[in-house]
Amino acid sequence: MPEEKMKKIVGWLAFWLMMLMLTSFVDQIRLNLDGQPSSVIMPVMMMINCVMWTTYGFLLSPKSKQIIIGNSIGTVIAFVTEVTALWGPEIKQAFLLYW
Repeated sequence: MPEEKMKKIVGWLAFWLMMLMLTSFVDQIRLNLDGQPSSVIMPVMMMINCVMWTTYGFLLSPKSKQIIIGNSIGTVIAFVTEVTALWGPEIKQAFLLYW
């Protein structure tokens, strides 16, 4: 198999594995909103890591869509996890009052 094709396959496989990994944060967000807050250390470190990888993806020539898209999504999910870990019940209550 040509090297470029192998790189493309591995890149997309890594992308989809990262998307699966990010689904674990959805459950953590739910727990945070239900009043069982978690530590903010992991989402903070993940957000920093994802920002660095996104920057790296932009610096590559040619730019890497898998790295940029996957880590941009990771940054957003990590940020939401951080916010809900800090203010989960308050956010849930404000949202329920709004509706």
